[in-house]
Amino acid sequence: MAAMAAASLANVARAMGDTVAAREGYTRSLTLAEEGGDRGLVAHCLDGVAALLAARGWRGDVVSAARLFGVAHGLREASGAASVALEMEEMYRRDVETVKGALGADAFATAWTDGHVMGVTDAIAIALEGCRAP
Repeated sequence: MAAMAAASLANVARAMGDTVAAREGYTRSLTLAEEGGDRGLVAHCLDGVAALLAARGWRGDVVSAARLFGVAHGLREASGAASVALEMEEMYRRDVETVKGALGADAFATAWTDGHVMGVTDAIAIALEGCRAP
């Protein structure tokens, strides 16, 4: 319950442009979701962190964002979830397109595939590190 609440608050903070609060919320939610084994919520938080990284626009962050989107997609596939939550779908598509536009189609596809095969623990470590950075 606390993990979902933290993710919801992070989503609202991100939508309002409060990246500090969004990073804090995703950090808390990711930690709790990982401890609780909630892979669906982990995927959701990885998407949110990926969007925050992409918004910074630094090349390394954009590559990490594409990888995190790939990991999250793989987690949803493994759990049988077809897509992101309906209420997040438009934002998700926009975020993914932003990353794809910044990297180019080939580099995006490579990073996405790298993420798709990345371990969840490694992805969470990347996300948590991204949340610590300014």
